[in-house]
Amino acid sequence: MRKEWLLLAGSVTVTVALALVLIRGLAPGLLGVPIDLQVVRVDEEVVPFYENVFRDGDPEDSELLLADPYLGVRARPLVRSRGRVGPNDILGFRNLSVPNSPDVIAIGDSQTYGNNVPLEANWPSRLMRSLAHKNAVVYSMATGGWGAVQYLDMFDKAVAFRPKLVIVAFYTGNDPRESFRVAYSIEKWAWLRPDPELSLADRPAVKYPPPPEERWRPVLPDGTRMAFTPRLRLASNEDHPTVDAGWAIMAAVAERIGARARAEGIRTLFTVLPTKETAYAKRLQRDGVTLDPVYAELVRQERARLETLAEVLKGLEGSVYVDVVAPLQRAVRDGLRAYPKGDDGHPTAAGHAAIAHVLAQAVEPLLPAPPPQVAERP
Repeated sequence: MRKEWLLLAGSVTVTVALALVLIRGLAPGLLGVPIDLQVVRVDEEVVPFYENVFRDGDPEDSELLLADPYLGVRARPLVRSRGRVGPNDILGFRNLSVPNSPDVIAIGDSQTYGNNVPLEANWPSRLMRSLAHKNAVVYSMATGGWGAVQYLDMFDKAVAFRPKLVIVAFYTGNDPRESFRVAYSIEKWAWLRPDPELSLADRPAVKYPPPPEERWRPVLPDGTRMAFTPRLRLASNEDHPTVDAGWAIMAAVAERIGARARAEGIRTLFTVLPTKETAYAKRLQRDGVTLDPVYAELVRQERARLETLAEVLKGLEGSVYVDVVAPLQRAVRDGLRAYPKGDDGHPTAAGHAAIAHVLAQAVEPLLPAPPPQVAERP
């Protein structure tokens, strides 16, 4: 009998001791241990916050884009301004600082980041200046090399800022191909795959940078020699199962963002930035330039793809769709150099101005008037 009591007492003691250890670890406040006196061990599940944000290797890295297990790539933080690159804030986005409460957040790729132009000339910066009368703060969350999958992930992060409006700018030139690549190579995004039977090996081959024989260099009537890369851009617009999947992912991402935005009480605005080739198509036709066959096919396929996605975006409840193709085509038609003469397909300052102008007209009525200023007492 005594032995049984000893065993019982020992079991109770061990149980109580284990319970106290668990309480101390999971709910130390119940034992009077202040949370700030706890010691948290470093492991893969609990990453030290400041060491993770201020990574030793990031600012010193020579590459602008760094590897990321969920996004594929992310931009290097704390990049100083170097003309057409930077400045990048602590999160790796191209801004002078990180605002606590931006009114508008712009999500996109290098077409939104502003390759080719300094920070003050890209369309998010120009948009903020256009909305100065409303004291609106525009924060850019764009990185070169991103596609629809990264836009979705960034929207989930953008919600934390509680913006009034989020602008998502798709790009026809490589978003379909990039969206397919990320969704089909990173398991986290497998649920976005419209056809699980496809794989990265099914993608059409594309040469980058394009070899000379895949570049078209027409001479305009004014003597300007332009350069286009239609074969490269057709890889994201041609009739192919993986391209179909890429565009389907873009539509699914837009619908997902729209639904989340409605649930959070955030307005969304979608736009689709065209390729340089499509921006110049009407001017070349007007000027009587005989189109390269691959160029003509790209313009035809891109137009059809863009119109299909636009119909999806127009049908999203609580969202606004803004067409920037026509304004860019008008800018080119009017003689503005909206894109470089060389192979680069990113807009120039004039191109960003055209994009910002049409977006500002749509954004302005979506934002409330600024609160009246209270006069200070003498």
